[in-house]
Amino acid sequence: MLRLKRYFTDIKKASVLYALCSVLFVCGFAANASPNMSHTVSVKTEAASASAARTAAHIQARRAAFENVLVRYAAWPEIERLSAETRDSDILNLVGTMSIADERQAATAYSATITITLDRAASARLLAEHNISNRLEIQDDRGLRTNVVFNASGGLRNWMDLVRDLNEAGAWSDLDVRISSIWGPRISATIRPGRRAAFVTSMRSAGWTVQEREGVLWASK
Repeated sequence: MLRLKRYFTDIKKASVLYALCSVLFVCGFAANASPNMSHTVSVKTEAASASAARTAAHIQARRAAFENVLVRYAAWPEIERLSAETRDSDILNLVGTMSIADERQAATAYSATITITLDRAASARLLAEHNISNRLEIQDDRGLRTNVVFNASGGLRNWMDLVRDLNEAGAWSDLDVRISSIWGPRISATIRPGRRAAFVTSMRSAGWTVQEREGVLWASK
């Protein structure tokens, strides 16, 4: 009996902590308007040749930028896992610009201070493709998508009813709802640019209320 009581106490504590983390994470997502996608690192490598040392140093710098930039906008365990799964060539595709200073090269050694700026849209797409909750806004050709948060406090049934209603009204595809993360009863997503008013109208028609907080539309029922 005592063991069972401790079990439910631990579950309750975990639920409270999980909810708190969700609130803090989503608030951070809303507040972020101009992300810093750059990272500067000093590298020093040795290899069989000067060119090999230079290549190794650049790879090292790009991965350092990859991890240090993305961890500003997503949880470290997720970024650590993503880094382990991502090839050097894929990281190279995320690089927008790279500048080199204090470059020194010897027969088998290379050192430099390298500043790398990641492409914001490409980085956001990579995080979304791996279902990693993040605070980077996804940008398409028509502009920044609008961040929305669904608070399905009534449980899975409320959420499923909403998805059904929006689909039947054709609003789901019109808004182009893209889910980015699910934290307990809260579902973070983005909608098509310029559809804020349509989103509010659709949600109210489905019996949900909508409030705007720091540029993010929060829907609840």
